[in-house]
Amino acid sequence: MRDHVGQRAVASIGVLVGLAACAPPRPAPGHAASGPVREEIIAIERQAWEAWKRKDAAFFRNLLLPNAVYVSATGLSTREDIAHGIETDNCKVGGYVLRNEEVHSISPDVALLTLRAMSDVMCGDQPVHSDAWSTTVYVRSGDTWKASFHQETDAQR
Repeated sequence: MRDHVGQRAVASIGVLVGLAACAPPRPAPGHAASGPVREEIIAIERQAWEAWKRKDAAFFRNLLLPNAVYVSATGLSTREDIAHGIETDNCKVGGYVLRNEEVHSISPDVALLTLRAMSDVMCGDQPVHSDAWSTTVYVRSGDTWKASFHQETDAQR
């Protein structure tokens, strides 16, 4: 279960891969991001989930800042913990749904993504259904977004 949670988080963190050839307009701090910033962050998140399905650890090594942290019920994980878990776990992502995505500007180069993620995963012969609220902090590095922090809280059922 710990590997699954780490993988799910990595995927969510992982959504920060840079996309812009030109830096898009930056929202004012404290306001909801819209337009290109919002779309970029959400696109990166979806790319991370697909990378998790493919077990693409390289995607996460690129997406996550070297000092990125993932917080889960089992403790803290580093970028390498997350990538290694993706490479070595025996889990297969069957499907996922992301909804309630909101992107907020913390500063011109820091954005906060919140969303609800539901996934169905098989770890060995054990089905794992997850329903969690996720928070990821993205930091703009040049023309790319990188994940700095990710945390998940199980949703009430």
